Amino acid sequence: MGVIFSDDFSGSGLDPEKWDTIAVGNTIYSVGSSKLSITSCDPNTWFGENVTQHGNQIRPIIDLPELEGLPDDYIITFNIRCVNNVSSSLGINQVALVRDNGDLVVGIGYMDYEGGVNQSRRYCKAENSFSYKTPSWDQSISDDQIIKPVDSDDSMEITIEKSGSTITLSDENGVVGTVDITNTPSAIAIITGRYPNYSFYGTTEISNFSVTSSYTPLQVKRVRAKVGIMEGIIKRVRANVWVMPDRRVFVRSKVGILEQAKKVVRAKVNIIDDKPPTRLVKKFVRAKVDVEELQRVFVRAKVNVDNDETSIELFAQVVIRAEEYDEGSEGFEFIVGDKRYDS
Repeated sequence: MGVIFSDDFSGSGLDPEKWDTIAVGNTIYSVGSSKLSITSCDPNTWFGENVTQHGNQIRPIIDLPELEGLPDDYIITFNIRCVNNVSSSLGINQVALVRDNGDLVVGIGYMDYEGGVNQSRRYCKAENSFSYKTPSWDQSISDDQIIKPVDSDDSMEITIEKSGSTITLSDENGVVGTVDITNTPSAIAIITGRYPNYSFYGTTEISNFSVTSSYTPLQVKRVRAKVGIMEGIIKRVRANVWVMPDRRVFVRSKVGILEQAKKVVRAKVNIIDDKPPTRLVKKFVRAKVDVEELQRVFVRAKVNVDNDETSIELFAQVVIRAEEYDEGSEGFEFIVGDKRYDS
């Protein structure tokens, strides 16, 4: 098993390269002391009466070059604890598997509710079956089998293991439950929310969040790159290239130049024809430019990829136009062979 995502929350905020903090709603959170603290949520965002109430969701960004989403099998591991809660309130915080539209498939975490218990409890939930006052696993596990709250000074390690259509939830005492799912989850999410006519109180902390999988990217045998900057001097170039069975080529490069500018260019090219680029080329290009005085800069890249079956040669020219630039813009040309594309 290899790690495909991890965060020890060692900084003072969530890394925007790792987390989509506004995937659904507006989660109120803070990061410190190697913990992600969820303190509240958008009061207009409900969660819990059915799977179409999505709450607020923060999602880890897992970008696997060969896949359009998550692998079939993976394990999520994290530590969670309820710091405090207030009686007679109704709130929830959990780590879950969700569909792309936000629908919950299955999750595990803390909740507190006004149902004669008035305490935080950890619970698990399966798709299309949920009752917040009797939290259970697919409405089939008795109350004494529901995992109980831990002391507020302690956190507990939780694992969510997906193997095909079977989900297994475990804590450090052992397996909590398993269930076969019918909906395929497309994302992982940290969810917080409230129930109608109640406010959310209390704080939940999550730490040591990781996702492991037996997935491994296909590696190329040889990669050669030549990059020239017509203005300035190259300071640093980084590139990772994978070749997939469907002939997709994924290239990331970071270029810094010794002038009052920093250019970061990422390019994703899907090769459709066996002999690119004579017929159809799809492209995805993002650019981030931090400058004090933007200069007109040309970047020309030549990449040869050899996977024992074919050799693909790409010529890319990126032009950043000073006269069209403004903060956060993506205005430049992307040229592959004899084809020209505007972003």
